[in-house]
Amino acid sequence: MLRKVLLTAFELIFAVCFTHAQTGKLFDADKQLSSSFTSQVYLDRDGFIWVATRNGLNRYDGYQFQSIKRERA
Repeated sequence: MLRKVLLTAFELIFAVCFTHAQTGKLFDADKQLSSSFTSQVYLDRDGFIWVATRNGLNRYDGYQFQSIKRERA
């Protein structure tokens, strides 16, 4: 019985000490995205996140966005 209590206590301490919650990031049109209106999001096989907005296509590499806008003809 004592062994079971100690094992449960150890598991609880381990879980509290070594688990971390994930935090998300919020991106807006001020500095990151070309527009705040997003129509589609796609993750490619290279790990880039592509975001389609009203003002262009944005590629996120995990650190920063690169905006790609079409040229007017």
